[in-house]
Amino acid sequence: GAMPMKTYIVETKFYGGSWENCWHTDGVPTTFATEAEAEAEIEELIADLENAEDLGLMQGDDEGMTKEFYRVMEVEA
Repeated sequence: GAMPMKTYIVETKFYGGSWENCWHTDGVPTTFATEAEAEAEIEELIADLENAEDLGLMQGDDEGMTKEFYRVMEVEA
């Protein structure tokens, strides 16, 4: 039989240790075809946050928004 389709989502860690998928496009959870795509999305987000901080658009208190706050999860499509 065919392999079940797998997709990947990015989850964000919240205080208290719960994880949630915060990536949505028009109210629909965003999924990624490969783990690499999902990883790239995280990298891009981190880079954007760091740029915003450098530009002073964000307060530096948000030092916490680093890679350990995001994870890629595999889901059955």
